[in-house]
Parts: sequence; structure tokens; C-alpha cells
Amino acid sequence: MHYNAQAMFSDKNKKDDEEESIIDAEHIADDIELEEEEGNVAQKLKNVKEKLKTTEMEKAINLDGWQRERADFLNFKRRVSEDKVREREMATAKFIDTLLPFCDSFELALRSITENINTDEGTKNGLWGIATQLSELLAGYDVVTIAPPLGTPFNPVEHEALSIVSVEAEDEAHTVREVIQSGYKIGETVIRPARVVVGQLE
Repeated sequence: MHYNAQAMFSDKNKKDDEEESIIDAEHIADDIELEEEEGNVAQKLKNVKEKLKTTEMEKAINLDGWQRERADFLNFKRRVSEDKVREREMATAKFIDTLLPFCDSFELALRSITENINTDEGTKNGLWGIATQLSELLAGYDVVTIAPPLGTPFNPVEHEALSIVSVEAEDEAHTVREVIQSGYKIGETVIRPARVVVGQLE
């Protein structure tokens, strides 16, 4: 009876050991499976990071290309616009150039009636009315009259010195002392410079 109890106890221990071994084996298998899953996840994460990096590089390249194309287009558009403005200014300048003899003659007539005290008011008013119409015509073509006031510093771009007059004051040197003939310009394009007398220090 005592022997049977020992045998039964021994069998039970064996059975417990076998169950523990099975549980341990299951734990090991689970650990191995978990490690494999972790390895797969790590590899997938690495792949995703590499793909993201590649995508970011492609995005940067595409963005740079798009920005260059846009800048080129804007530069092209600006050049076309500037060319159109220049062409329009040149065409207008050519047209205005044909009117300059009339403008000059009319300017002389205005000076004459202004200086002549015997000119009647009706004639003066009539000529000044025509002068206003002429100014409006030129302004309609964006033409600006170059008629520098006395004392304006001489500007070789917009002024042409026809003669020189001696001056005593230093601040009068290299300045406009008289406008002989008005000049005209469109924007930065000078159709004709103003013909002036320039002061020179004695």
C-alpha cells in the first residue's frame, strides 16, 4: 500500500513535470513567434521610413522643379509685358515726333502773345484754349513735357545745352537759366530733350 502511494506520487510528479515542460515549450514558441513578429514589424517600419525618405526627396525635387518653372514663366511674362510697353512707347514716340514742329511753333506763338501787351484778351484766351487741348492730346499718349524751371540742375539725359551764360553765384552754376525749346518724353523714353541755356561760374 505504501509502495502504491509512492508510485502514484511519482506519477503525479512526472505528469506535473511534463505539463511544465509543455508550458515552457509553449512559452518558448510564443517568445520566438513574438521575436519574429517584432523583427517583421521593425523591418516593415524600416521599409516605411525608407519609402518616406524617398518620397520626401521626390517631393523636394518636384517642388524645386515647379518653382523653377513658375519663376521662368513669370520672368517670360514680365519680359513680354515690358516689350509691349517699349513697343507702344516707340510707336507713340514716332507719332509725337511728327507733331513736334507744330508744338514748337505753337509754343513760340504763346510766348509772343504773352510778351506782347497789345494782344487782345480774346486772342489770348483762344490760344490758351488750344494750348490746353494740345496738352490733353499729349497726355492722352502719356507724353510728358520737359520744361525745367529756372534753377533746375542740368540733366544731360533730359536737357540739351544750346548755350552757356556766365553766372556769379555758385548755386547757379550747372543749372538751367532759360528754356529755349521744351522737350518731350514717354515714361523713361526721351523723344527730344529740352533745349536750354546753362549757367557757368565766371
